[in-house]
Amino acid sequence: MAAHLVPAGRRGAAIGVYGLAVAVPNLLLLPVSVPVVDRWGFAPVFWAAALPVLGVPPALRLARVLRDTGHDRPVAADEGSPVRLRTLSGTVPPTVVLFSVTMAGGAVITFAPQLTDSATAALVLLIMGITAAPSRWLIGALADRRGARPFLAPIPTFAAAGMAVCAWAVAHEQRVVLIAAAIVLGLCYGALQNLTLIVAFAAVWSQRLPAASAVWNIGFDLGTASGAVLAGVLATAYSFPVSLAAIAAFCLLTAVIAVIVPSPRRTTRRGGKGDE
Repeated sequence: MAAHLVPAGRRGAAIGVYGLAVAVPNLLLLPVSVPVVDRWGFAPVFWAAALPVLGVPPALRLARVLRDTGHDRPVAADEGSPVRLRTLSGTVPPTVVLFSVTMAGGAVITFAPQLTDSATAALVLLIMGITAAPSRWLIGALADRRGARPFLAPIPTFAAAGMAVCAWAVAHEQRVVLIAAAIVLGLCYGALQNLTLIVAFAAVWSQRLPAASAVWNIGFDLGTASGAVLAGVLATAYSFPVSLAAIAAFCLLTAVIAVIVPSPRRTTRRGGKGDE
């Protein structure tokens, strides 16, 4: 919806503002949850999870705006498998890059209390939120000016380095180094959420934005869940440093993928009409 409400040349900035709105609750609530659970248990955390109902009234208003601007039209019925396949092929490469960095984020966020002491874990979560929120917001305007794809390879590389340093810090119980690695990881975590979505949207025409968004969201959620599961399985079989190092290697692999996979061509309508 954020992409529909602005011109294509301002899409990065719009997604950045949207990302900031997504990140601020994590910034405020995620690090606070650790001391809250330690002092009062899980009940206050579960009650806080009901806060999204406050978004219902503005969501209804947004639905009216989308209807009035014509952005709630369904996809034409004559679009067949080739169009869907081109949409998929354009959105999968950036989603794989997103998958890797959300694996890293999911692993650290899930197991932060097991990686270090409670105070440092809360600080790690706070720092990841503090760095992810502005990087997800600010990278959008930069991508509008310079394009998103030039950043796709360097940022996963930095994420891989951050995870490798996390693994070393956990192995050697270096809290300060772990916090420094969390800063790098948070910056990469936020920036790639924005950049990969911009690249996915650029690969499809306007009525296929919901499909591109769906693929991107699947990558985000699947990466977060897979990172937590993989980190837990490897930590059980080996150790947390080994599990974090394995995820770092996967981040580095996706950086290579981002370099070798060519930029997808935007799908056009039958009859020659391009993206709006």
